[in-house]
Amino acid sequence: MLISKPVLTLLTATMAAGLGAVPAMAKPTTVNHITTSYSAQTHALTVKGHATGAKRLTLTYKGKAVKSAPVKSGQFKLTQSFKGYGTFQLKSGRQVLTTIRSQQYATPKVKVISAERTTKGIRYTFAGPRAATLKIAQNGRTIKTLKTTGTTTKVFISNAQIKNSTRGLTVTQRVADKKTSQIVQLPALKANIKQVTNF
Repeated sequence: MLISKPVLTLLTATMAAGLGAVPAMAKPTTVNHITTSYSAQTHALTVKGHATGAKRLTLTYKGKAVKSAPVKSGQFKLTQSFKGYGTFQLKSGRQVLTTIRSQQYATPKVKVISAERTTKGIRYTFAGPRAATLKIAQNGRTIKTLKTTGTTTKVFISNAQIKNSTRGLTVTQRVADKKTSQIVQLPALKANIKQVTNF
């Protein structure tokens, strides 16, 4: 069957209009170039990066929504104070875009390699990151603070500093832009006892 040119032109225009009415596929929501930093002054985590396919993002902590912010020119930034070492999630609606665990925003725990008590005090060997602020406390009272220069640090605590007792001793460490590590309880030691550990 032959189709005249006017009818063919009309048919082509109708098909083009119909195709034009089909909505374009929505871009999937994604985030990238994510960075995190922690402020010791405000006890807050800042999460920022690039996002596509979303107008607003929500930050959750331990499963609860704690912050929401718009995406502007493809970029986002959320800052939220918090306590503990729980897990954050960045969400668009119900979709989880990324998960931020404590390993990303907090300094790792101090590793105690050895602890030895002598008649004069205690010698510790710790392992951890360089340029960390190491803090030893007894029953909540800071008795020694130092800056590490390598991945292994030797520390001596005199009997006078610990008042002749090794009970209630703890150690933490902190590096720049990270939260202080979780507390490590140091072992109670008797005189002339050396304890080799890895915790």
